[in-house]
Amino acid sequence: MTGLSRRRFMQVAGTIGASVGLPTAVVAELLVASPAAAATPGNTLESTVRVVRTEGRFRRLGPGPGEPFLVREDLGAVAAPERVGVRRSLLYLGQLSDTHVKDAQSPQAFEVAETLYLLGAGDAHRPQETLTTQVLDRMVAALRALDVSPVTGAPMAMIVGTGDITDIDGRNELRWFTDVMDGGLVTPDSGFSGRFDGPQSWPGVPWAYHPDAGPDVYAGFDYPRWPGLLDAAVAPFTAEGSAVPYYVVFGNHDAVWNGTLKRYWFTDMLATSNRMSVELGALASLLLVHGGPDASSVWRDRVSDHWNGSSRLSGTRRLPADAERGTLDRVAFMSHLLTESAETPGPRGHGFTDANVASGETWWSHDDGVVLHVGMDSCNHETGSNGSMGDGQYQWLVGLLAAHSSRYFAEDGSPVHNPSGSDRLIVVYSHHNSFTMDNTAYDPTFPGPRHFGGDIVALLLRHPNVVAWVNGHSHKNTILAHPNPAESGAGFWEINAASCIDFPQQNRVIEIVDNRDGTVSLFTVVVDHSASPSTDGAGFDVDGLAAISRELACNDPYGADIFERLRSGDFDTGDPFRRTGALEDRNAELLLKAPFDLSAIGDDVMEVRRLAAAGRIRAATP
Repeated sequence: MTGLSRRRFMQVAGTIGASVGLPTAVVAELLVASPAAAATPGNTLESTVRVVRTEGRFRRLGPGPGEPFLVREDLGAVAAPERVGVRRSLLYLGQLSDTHVKDAQSPQAFEVAETLYLLGAGDAHRPQETLTTQVLDRMVAALRALDVSPVTGAPMAMIVGTGDITDIDGRNELRWFTDVMDGGLVTPDSGFSGRFDGPQSWPGVPWAYHPDAGPDVYAGFDYPRWPGLLDAAVAPFTAEGSAVPYYVVFGNHDAVWNGTLKRYWFTDMLATSNRMSVELGALASLLLVHGGPDASSVWRDRVSDHWNGSSRLSGTRRLPADAERGTLDRVAFMSHLLTESAETPGPRGHGFTDANVASGETWWSHDDGVVLHVGMDSCNHETGSNGSMGDGQYQWLVGLLAAHSSRYFAEDGSPVHNPSGSDRLIVVYSHHNSFTMDNTAYDPTFPGPRHFGGDIVALLLRHPNVVAWVNGHSHKNTILAHPNPAESGAGFWEINAASCIDFPQQNRVIEIVDNRDGTVSLFTVVVDHSASPSTDGAGFDVDGLAAISRELACNDPYGADIFERLRSGDFDTGDPFRRTGALEDRNAELLLKAPFDLSAIGDDVMEVRRLAAAGRIRAATP
């Protein structure tokens, strides 16, 4: 049944029961019960979303065929065909990336920059951005449906959110994220209660999509209308929540204003103000004419009074002020995760600890006894959307990797034997990927030399125990092989996920498997959120709103920046399917040489871990 003695099995059941608040006998019964066969919405091995027809210029989505695993041997490792019958799971996890939970009613949302889309600002306003909480809820539901691995049947151990949790770093956005993840009532509304008030509901703002009625620039792309959608988007709903513990790392949208710009005094003033700019001139007047970044406190008060006052300002609209729209610095962000998130599914702080709050350091590690999980902060907390790493964190990472490796390579390439190193398989997580860590701006938050993508790749390659770097930021499914030049078959895989906000609104599940032949397989499955592939007959429940969001995202005409438009010669619309990645970037079996003798990890140890994970999931399942 489990490979454990009855006594040991009951001990494990008792431990699980104590952690989830259920009697030992109840947990034991759950663990031995065979789960009923069920459909797995979101599993792209079975089916995925495709364009099924067009209406004018508007693409309509529906179900399409699934995509099988492609075996990738880029690192030079070749596994035995017999591995299918003998392999065992070492870790099965879910990845959430770029959820961009957004308060589209906030006056600090820099959506008016959409008018500069030809200069690369085409993601300033997204037609689907009012529906981010519903998409997140349906992505969590899809991960719950895949709580058992489609490869080995192993239960999911954890979920990691690889940054851009929020969109404009609003206090309420982070609360909505944890409300969805923890489960229970979610009220994704600000300002007027129960009524959407923002550019998408205001007549005379042609650059924003108006689902209730036009006119707007989206009429030229044959966008349909969904009267009532905006008010439905801010209506309360009940989230299932995650069935497994979840961890998060910082993304640039969690670190700097609108994911790009340095925070100044006027960014917080805008966040909680009662006025939004709908023309670039109005915001330029505030920023450039009425006071610069170093304006005196007296001048700041004058500007605030002028902006929030009763006089009409050309190019702006009034809306209710809301203190909950205020921005979060990094310490407040971590403090929320530690004190405002529910105890279950946990863990407390979601990777961050009280020590992080005390020190202000925004990185963490979690050793589960088999895998070392490393949460890196790849953000520049001063300015810029792309990333890099401060020297303090880099040196911490150097020491951490060495401490969990019995062998590694020095900077000069010479081998280092470290008998005191506790061998772990190592997975690192960050928001930025290796090819977007090129931000050279000085960061006084974490001073000292900056380390870039190439530096991080080189460091990870010096430590063969590193098997994967899991990240996001580019909103596109990509898998890169990083071979170790000093050791054939070795290296690590960089696994980059798409986003929850842009099409295809996909994330991943990842499993590390011991093939028992000296190789390791990393299985990655792209996950569609669980909403219906089609909007035909869609209502305004959570499922229908998430389905509408995906279809709107598939048609976003300004989602491609000017450089992509120049390459393609298509200035009318971007290709949304560019973000799905190639076939080899989606469902894949990624092979590499085992970095140490994995037989040292006993089957009894893995069985206890499996039972604990299964117990958590079943206790959280109605």
